[in-house]
Amino acid sequence: MRKILFLLMSVVVWVVACTPTPKPSTFKGFANNEKGAALLVKYITDTKNPLQDRAKAMMALMHHKWDIQVLSAIDKSPDKAKLAEEVAKLVVPVYVKLCDEAQPNLTDISYFRDQAFRLLDFIPEKDSAPYRKAIADAVFKGLTLKSSAKDVKDRVSKRIMVEQIKHLGKAGARGALILIHNTLGISKLAGYLLKLKDKAISLQLFNQIKYIASKPDIVIPLPFLDIAGQVKDIHSLEWLLDMALDDNQKLDFQAYAFNVGTTMIDHKIVKTDIPGVVKRLKKFMASDDPDFRWSGVYYMVYVQGTKAMPDVMKALKNDGVYPDADEAPMKTMVDFCYNVMFENGNPIPGAWDAIHVLIKSGNPVHRTLGLVCLKAGDNTDKAKWAKPFLKSRTKLDRVFGDDKITLGLIANNCVQGIKMMRAVDQDLAAKKISAKEAKTKKFIILAILDKQGTEYNEWVKKSFDAADKDLKKKSKKAKK
Repeated sequence: MRKILFLLMSVVVWVVACTPTPKPSTFKGFANNEKGAALLVKYITDTKNPLQDRAKAMMALMHHKWDIQVLSAIDKSPDKAKLAEEVAKLVVPVYVKLCDEAQPNLTDISYFRDQAFRLLDFIPEKDSAPYRKAIADAVFKGLTLKSSAKDVKDRVSKRIMVEQIKHLGKAGARGALILIHNTLGISKLAGYLLKLKDKAISLQLFNQIKYIASKPDIVIPLPFLDIAGQVKDIHSLEWLLDMALDDNQKLDFQAYAFNVGTTMIDHKIVKTDIPGVVKRLKKFMASDDPDFRWSGVYYMVYVQGTKAMPDVMKALKNDGVYPDADEAPMKTMVDFCYNVMFENGNPIPGAWDAIHVLIKSGNPVHRTLGLVCLKAGDNTDKAKWAKPFLKSRTKLDRVFGDDKITLGLIANNCVQGIKMMRAVDQDLAAKKISAKEAKTKKFIILAILDKQGTEYNEWVKKSFDAADKDLKKKSKKAKK
């Protein structure tokens, strides 16, 4: 029995002793068969072995295209980032050299390209920058904005996949812009360039979109407008406004351009060229389209403040176009007063003087807007400005499209609404409602313009109860 055990142990010792150990001079031989490849994986994942030699062993696996083993070696290595960078030092030059060939072997280049990008995913961005740049320089070598679409496509398509360009970071931006210039891969590359959050690159992207859109044979797709809107620059804003003003475009396109553009109208962007924006907004205010006219008014006051009121009053002619607007005129007036004249609940400089001038105007459109803004101001002392119109029978069909609505109704609604807002303040002070509920109720009071008396109270109660129920439901869901 002891003799058999001794023989077995001897065999085990012999097998272990005779199992070959990979070393740099034998890596290629080991990579010739599956058993040898498995031993190379074991060698690579052992951090006791020199890092440079482990990287060379990995290259031996790659040259024989042992894909599963390559993945296993990286995955099982405790020092993935270090190993990946050491291998990248060997793989990227192979990929770059293949890129430099006039007619690269497509099988080889696709293999080493994919291996290079796989390695880059394991390397911290700051450390991988030189490799990304080397790849970008090789892929896009010799290409400029003046290169033909054919030359660009022929070179790039053989060396990199469009979706891989985004992994090059800023190093790939120049090449991506060249592709976009030639209308190649726009949808995939635009998002990548914007995510770089580099103002100069974003502006170059917009310039390419603008260039493509300027071609007479191009029908500008709506996504181009979205791209321009995400650039967040005064140049893209003004271009979008110009597109909205372009009568050669379809109405839905113009409206879309304007809507995208207005999402960019904030004080930070606009202040870089207030005259340029104002010039365009004046064109909107002069439009016979009521939606464009009101939008021009809205943003003109947002940009210029009450300094714009003379132009606003000139634009708000009593020409009867307002009922044709897509957005209900009442909602438009409420939004203007609530969001612009009383931004964040506070009157902008000169707001009360401007409202007083509107109310005193002989133009029914002006007076109506003035009364709505008076109500939005929620000021009991100034409510007396509405009293001269409480019995007015002036019909506002040219404003709202309904001859049952009179200036007197709007004035009474204003005075009653401000009183109702005081009651809300009292309920808030008595802790009968929360601050959030008070804000909601006040806005409901403001938004209902065509009711008065008991009917007005009933509408407010009904609308608030529905809104309050919805708020409580959302609050319960949030707590869960």
